[in-house]
Amino acid sequence: MNGIEKDMNTKINILMLTPDYTPVYSGVGTHVVNLCKNLYKSKQCNIYVVVIRMATIEEAKIKNSTKRLKKIVKEGITIFEVFIGDFTKRYYKRFGKQANIRELDYILPDGMLLEEIVECLRKEKLHIDIIHNHSFHNSVFCKLLAQYLDCPLIFTIHTNYNNKKHQKSLKKYLWEHSIKSSNCCILLSNIMKEEIGNILGDIPCEVIYNSIDIDAQNSYIEGDYERRNDLLYCGRLSRGKNVLQLFEAIKQLITIEEFKDIKLYVAGEGGQRGNLEKYIKENQLSKNIIMLGRITQKELNEYYRQVRLTIIPSKREVFNTVALEASSKGCSLLLSPLDSFKEMFGENRIIFFDKFNAQSIYEKIKKYYFDIETLDYFAKKAFRHVKKCYAWEKNCMKIMSLYQRVISEYQREVDIESREQKVIVWLDD
Repeated sequence: MNGIEKDMNTKINILMLTPDYTPVYSGVGTHVVNLCKNLYKSKQCNIYVVVIRMATIEEAKIKNSTKRLKKIVKEGITIFEVFIGDFTKRYYKRFGKQANIRELDYILPDGMLLEEIVECLRKEKLHIDIIHNHSFHNSVFCKLLAQYLDCPLIFTIHTNYNNKKHQKSLKKYLWEHSIKSSNCCILLSNIMKEEIGNILGDIPCEVIYNSIDIDAQNSYIEGDYERRNDLLYCGRLSRGKNVLQLFEAIKQLITIEEFKDIKLYVAGEGGQRGNLEKYIKENQLSKNIIMLGRITQKELNEYYRQVRLTIIPSKREVFNTVALEASSKGCSLLLSPLDSFKEMFGENRIIFFDKFNAQSIYEKIKKYYFDIETLDYFAKKAFRHVKKCYAWEKNCMKIMSLYQRVISEYQREVDIESREQKVIVWLDD
């Protein structure tokens, strides 16, 4: 801060670090884009985004760091896109999964790139007031950058790695380092706060729910029930998302005559896609399960508006933006019985299946699939709740207030350290 206290009546300069921005390919990317847009609308800040992503094959061939950093200005937001090398592509197969090296490209970012980012900011004559990190992969990079720029660091925890699976993993180390090296963390739920607190103790944090844009153009209009009786899954195709159990439920359903034409649309990518496609082929489900792959947000919104029921069978979720998006478009929800979902919606606005297995999913779909009146009843209740609690305007102001508080606290600490240093110098004299 250069010893100068920030006037909170002036705009603050925020630097966002994210693995994904636009076009978005993840829930984190969608969150960051919407956060930046709504912060910009507030007219209280200037926003600069650093996107750190893996290079394409063509980009990886470029050795000059200046060509690996692109500056874009879009809708009033300055974006610095940085792509990193192909270390993992070259070494992952050689060393194997157990080597835990897939994260090394993120842990050890090119020093030249760090300098390039700082130099870009200097050329723009920018003084960054706060850094907001959205990826634990960038843990080391963010800490170094915060030290370079002499500003506080905030970390939004989008994923919880407090489990046995990741006990000794590099991911958990980076995740913990991101938390411990931040001046404050944003948590997505009270459940997450409790879980993290049990492991790491009290940490400087604030619970601020994720939000979505709800506008007259794109949101659900009550009374509009012209929907197909189709199902939708949207999310990462990984083991934890439990998609195979959903597929098995569909397999059971089509044995019943009235369900033989049921359709499940699957939007998303992930490591399990190959196994899921194999299951579809082996069980002759290609007419019933349609793999959409990665689609745009605009395309996804159309599916939300057209289908009757969005199903999320996850075994673990910290917070789920898909559920909010689907509800904002008037789509009913069938969710796994997670505490995080119950915190998001309560227990009387959505339908839960009882267990994380195919049989339970099958029973709930069978029960409600043709019960349009009940599904529309739940859709209305969920929509009103989402509109009231998860609109960006409200939560954006919470985040803005947090920025201002953390900046002020950081400045006070800097001032105290400066005064203490002066005393030490005086005593030495």
